Amino acid sequence: MKKSFLILCMFIFFLIPIICSNAFAVEQGFPIIKSEKFKLFPGKKNNPFSIIIPLNLKYFGEVRTHVVIKSISKGKLKLYSRQGILRLLFLNQKYRNNNKKQIPKHFRLKVKHFFDSKKSLIKYYIDEVEFLGTKGKYDLMLSNMTNQTIAGEIFYTYPGSKQESIKSQRTQSLNRPDLVIESISLTKTNHVLIRIKNKGKQVLPIAAWGKKQKQYKMLEIHVNGKKVDSVTLNKLDPEKTLLKPHARIKYITSFRIFKHVLIKAVINPGKRIKESTMENNVLQKTLLDN
Repeated sequence: MKKSFLILCMFIFFLIPIICSNAFAVEQGFPIIKSEKFKLFPGKKNNPFSIIIPLNLKYFGEVRTHVVIKSISKGKLKLYSRQGILRLLFLNQKYRNNNKKQIPKHFRLKVKHFFDSKKSLIKYYIDEVEFLGTKGKYDLMLSNMTNQTIAGEIFYTYPGSKQESIKSQRTQSLNRPDLVIESISLTKTNHVLIRIKNKGKQVLPIAAWGKKQKQYKMLEIHVNGKKVDSVTLNKLDPEKTLLKPHARIKYITSFRIFKHVLIKAVINPGKRIKESTMENNVLQKTLLDN
């Protein structure tokens, strides 16, 4: 009896660490990695043969998709798109409710045309706000843009736990631009001079200068608590200097200071451009006229 009890105790002793380590692994979480083989037959112009992979995500974060091309049937290759032999779309699943033959652009969250496997990677980050809007429902659509049969395999990965989602969020945040007001001073003519730098790992997206952002005020200037100036990015940086890593720009106001005032400068006030941190977007300084 004692011998049996001793064996049972030893068994429990060795079993508990295994259970705990497995529980810890589940708690920490890992990205979910899946793959699916495909064989796409010849498509027709504007209506290529496609496969659709639905994604019903439980957590927000980064989704990565990579396509490996294994074979293309023999014959003279004819392209229906000059951009590539395959097209990969990352779609908001709500496009299914649309009756149009073509998928509207606002449902096409990411588009990639490519000729070979090396350039087929898609990275798409889903933040919490978007995730709540889509309820985590997306589609991957792979389309054949040629008159040949193409076979291969599509790999995709996404966060499989809350912990992995948080990790993905932190990584994404670190890889964003980071605009900072470096200094506020006066020129010799008493105009306010504001220096701005991008300290982040990424440059500003070219879309920041686009039509949708054209009216967005990128810089606000307050004098003694009252907003007196607001500037769009196209006016602030017409040469697109902030497309260069660690770039600096400066802005000189049209108004002048002739007394003791408190100046506050705010960059990206509406937070339309996502940054690694917003804590350095405001700077205040008391200025005296020359």
